[in-house]
Amino acid sequence: RQMYDDAIASGHSAALAEEKTGDIFSISLGNLPPLKDAELHLKLAGVLPLDAEGGVRFSLPAVLKPRYTPVGSTDPLAKSEAAVHQGTAPAVFSFHLEVASRGVSD
Repeated sequence: RQMYDDAIASGHSAALAEEKTGDIFSISLGNLPPLKDAELHLKLAGVLPLDAEGGVRFSLPAVLKPRYTPVGSTDPLAKSEAAVHQGTAPAVFSFHLEVASRGVSD
């Protein structure tokens, strides 16, 4: 976190991925110059539990609503204050999933 804050304060572009709780992650991107692209990759590995029918489910929300946090809260998921310059730009979202089965029998 300190390296990210130092880079931003020095005017450099930087990215930071943080695990807020066991299943909630945050990615921050700072000081991206106008008309420049950024490509961020996040890799997760884990075991998906089987449901009653023997299937698995993985959900990845592409849009999240802001979380309500009372003033003075120490909640790690609280909104952070950041300077954001509004504008329009094309946004591309892609998702790639690889599934491997190990040691599972019928």
